[in-house]
Amino acid sequence: MSRNRDTDVDAALESALESALGYADREQLAPARRAVLRRERRPYGDLLVGTAEAVSGDAPGKSAVRAAAAVELLRGYCLLRCDLLADVRAAAVDAAGDDSTAGADTTASLLAGDYLQTSAYSTLGAASTDRLDDCFGTLVAVSRRMSEGFSRMHDAPSPSAAEYRSLLDATVGALGEGAAVIGATLAGADRGRRDRLAALGRQFGALRHLQFDRTAPSAGARFGVDVDREALDDHRRRLATNLDDALGDLADAADVRRLRAAVESGLPDGSIR
Repeated sequence: MSRNRDTDVDAALESALESALGYADREQLAPARRAVLRRERRPYGDLLVGTAEAVSGDAPGKSAVRAAAAVELLRGYCLLRCDLLADVRAAAVDAAGDDSTAGADTTASLLAGDYLQTSAYSTLGAASTDRLDDCFGTLVAVSRRMSEGFSRMHDAPSPSAAEYRSLLDATVGALGEGAAVIGATLAGADRGRRDRLAALGRQFGALRHLQFDRTAPSAGARFGVDVDREALDDHRRRLATNLDDALGDLADAADVRRLRAAVESGLPDGSIR
């Protein structure tokens, strides 16, 4: 894995994820392990840890690593829900598809997604911090926004670019926001700094997805939709500008060098631009 951090932190994060997925070795929960453990990057966990470091100026503690694992488990839930949404749309287009096989896959993915979401909460609950209630509140808010976003997308058979941007804000944007806010919370940031870092995390999540979108066969492919690529490219450029500006504006609130390193290491292009 490529990270700008101590490898001991990487190892601790992977250990926490393995522990959380200890019961997912059963065949029915195989999608949960694939969604989390077969990935070389931990962009949202890295953002959480990087934010905590940037705000506090200290190396991340065990609580930050546990919280990072929780966010990565919730990311796995998000990935499975994306796949389910794409499968549902594909089945609607291909009326001759094998519904029995699709149903079995859907059930397994639903169970695995529920497992990951539950595991995210139990993993965060193991963090030893007096700020746990605030962290839980943030994770709950992220989960709620994701559920509402996926529900809206199910009801939008042919989403516009604006609707797609709204979905990104409610899913990957919410995940990035949650990671930044939890990291800042663990570091003792006040509400004002948390709000500023929330905006940065939200922009990071959406920009990260749109950078992937740029190389996909069709824009929106991850969600099983086809969205106007030109409109999304414009939005991607705006997000990059806003994210770069947000980093500059945080010089009084955090170590921007560390924060920028955490952000850029999680982007597919390796840089904001």
